[in-house]
Amino acid sequence: MGQSNVFYIYDDQGDLKEQKWIKEAINYVQINKLVKSYIPNIIEYCRSNSDELKNLTANKFGTTSYPLLKKVEEIQKHDENIEVPAKKMHANYYVKKYDINGTLYRFHSQWGGHKIWDGSNSSISLDEKHRNSFIDYLEEKNLFKRDDTVINSDIINNDKQDMKKPLNQILYGPPGTGKTYSTVGKALEILEATDEQKQRIKSIGQLKEEFKSQVEFVTFHQSFSYEDFVEGLKAESDDESKISYDVKPGVFKEICKNAKDNQNISKTIQTDSIDVELLTDDFFSYIEEKIEKGEKVILTVAKEFKKKTYFGKVIKNSSGDLKSLQTSGSAKHQTLTKEIVLRDYQLFCDGSIEDYKDIKPKFESRRNFHGNALYYYQLFLVIQKFQEEQKQDGINYLISKEEKQNKNYVLIIDEINRGNISRIFGELITLIEPSKRAGEDEEISVKLPYSKYPFSVPNNLYIIGTMNTADRSLALMDTALRRRFEFVEMMPDTTLIENYEGVDLQELLKTINQRIEVLYDREHTIGHSFLMGVDSLDKLKGAFKNKILPLLEEYFYDDWQKIRLVLNDDKAEKFYQKVEQNLFNDDEFNKTIYKRQNFDELDTLAFMNIYQQDSDKS
Repeated sequence: MGQSNVFYIYDDQGDLKEQKWIKEAINYVQINKLVKSYIPNIIEYCRSNSDELKNLTANKFGTTSYPLLKKVEEIQKHDENIEVPAKKMHANYYVKKYDINGTLYRFHSQWGGHKIWDGSNSSISLDEKHRNSFIDYLEEKNLFKRDDTVINSDIINNDKQDMKKPLNQILYGPPGTGKTYSTVGKALEILEATDEQKQRIKSIGQLKEEFKSQVEFVTFHQSFSYEDFVEGLKAESDDESKISYDVKPGVFKEICKNAKDNQNISKTIQTDSIDVELLTDDFFSYIEEKIEKGEKVILTVAKEFKKKTYFGKVIKNSSGDLKSLQTSGSAKHQTLTKEIVLRDYQLFCDGSIEDYKDIKPKFESRRNFHGNALYYYQLFLVIQKFQEEQKQDGINYLISKEEKQNKNYVLIIDEINRGNISRIFGELITLIEPSKRAGEDEEISVKLPYSKYPFSVPNNLYIIGTMNTADRSLALMDTALRRRFEFVEMMPDTTLIENYEGVDLQELLKTINQRIEVLYDREHTIGHSFLMGVDSLDKLKGAFKNKILPLLEEYFYDDWQKIRLVLNDDKAEKFYQKVEQNLFNDDEFNKTIYKRQNFDELDTLAFMNIYQQDSDKS
């Protein structure tokens, strides 16, 4: 068997212990997946249990010689006293930092007592004999699910391509089947959310608040255009009322830029970088606290500023997140956004921004530098001073290069079939193909019509669309779009509905949809979400009056006989009353009309009648 099929296992002194073939070494990879998947559970447990934290930071855990957690400051002290790089714990033993009640800890990447190598000095996992000990610990603390698929070794043998999530997918189905709701779960999987995040985040608003620039949401409609989605010219006026036209990016171009920036940072950062977001939040909070106390914090620290400008106000968005700073003093009402700080502060610290003229506009512009570049440069100087002061107090904002990782980004497009696809995507429809993405073998870039800049779609951007089949059939979908997306069908699921006081809501919905399929088609069935949460007669009446009946009237426009057949109402007239109009002497102009019955008078029997046949009632 070839050299590449062997794993080399070393002991703690670095001496070769034994060799294992890949098939046997798979077990080690499996254990590594087990440990990593339960790190968040352990961290949360330690935050609420100080005794357990002491236990896991002791000099042993179970049958191992290594602690599970170690304080970052202890690791740093150890590294300062060790000259041999191979013995530095920071580099070889501990990885991501975790804040536990104000103290930073790291989880031991080699927990188990042995290192396993693949021949390229790339550490893989831990010793197999401690797996059961680890599982016993998790079960003792109620942190482990025995049926968790992570302990199933079959997961290792799956083909990588099968495990890969599709870059482009569309969830399609009738109204009310939870398509938009399901995009949240899909996005959390793509973003590699923790178990705690998956339990807590249930809406797109919460998703965006948690993952910030990693998530964008947009709804397509008939008026939505390329200029809204990719880029377009937007008119702006200055203080002298002069009109200028700047190229401004749309939602798609913005998230593509965010995804590319993440890839570029991950590739280029070779040394420790700064957690700019955490630093900026702390600085903004510091300014807000000073302002609330009535203290002035000066912005223009450079000598060339003869008059003083101060921080005047901290502006937050509707969610309460810190958004920007507004100046006061000699230069009033200048707005300095968190977005530009996140974009440029690391470059400033790296020396790439040497002068205020190096701070570029947010959007493509004829100007060579940002309109507020002078003040942003001063802001960076103030933040840098704040960072140094925080470091002296023991707060460090540095992130080691091991913690820098490629992130995934998600664009959710609701009602994707309602927009004019060729008008919205334009020439970029080809670029979203997985094989044409940036970084792939068949990468394609195009020159954008307004900015004239080259543009490509990064391979860490995932697009999730939703499509209501009642609006447009899948067969009528734009062919170019159909070829580039994977389609996930979402049909009504009656098992998600709970029955209510004698009314079998599951059977009710099932019967209605069976009749719709016969009289119309399966693309116009009724979704389960319309009846979820129905636990009273009033809620059931409301669901039919405001949701289900309007849909049926839209589906079977002016065909009242079919609507009554769907509801088994042709004889009972519980929902619609047949009224003969005799307004004219000539019968040719008289007609039969249908009126909704008074819903206040409906009882449970009216709804039971929908799914009960005459033979059932007798």
